[in-house]
Amino acid sequence: MTSVRFKARGSDGRVAIWRDGSNEAPFDDPLTYIDRVLFHSDLDYPAIVSTHTGTLSLPAQGGRTERNVNHTLFAHGLDGIPFVLGYITIGGQRIPFAGSIPVQMETGGNARWLNLGADDTNVCIHEISGPRGALSAIDVDWTVFVTDTIVS
Repeated sequence: MTSVRFKARGSDGRVAIWRDGSNEAPFDDPLTYIDRVLFHSDLDYPAIVSTHTGTLSLPAQGGRTERNVNHTLFAHGLDGIPFVLGYITIGGQRIPFAGSIPVQMETGGNARWLNLGADDTNVCIHEISGPRGALSAIDVDWTVFVTDTIVS
């Protein structure tokens, strides 16, 4: 059975939550015991600095055509490339933007895939689809969280 421990020290404001074990090693040295740390006040965590929502309207695609398009969503206004998180909503279901997400598939094996990313200026959704079957137009609702963590 996993045990969870919590400790707060008022003299320096250090706070930690960790799992397993009876010792306080994760409290004293969180990086060495990072596999046991659930939260530690000495560690930096990304903070969401802005939230954006919108709808991406993707056109119908005829057979024997490919799409490889970068759709700019908005300017993030930060110096560098921020770490971004988000999700799309399809059929009332929230789907995390974790890697490439298939948003349409047809029986012939063709699919339309979306991927969330950012560059020095903008947050974008990249769309790619293959040349096999036709795909209908689709509207994809998206939500993006921009963090204060700069990855490049």
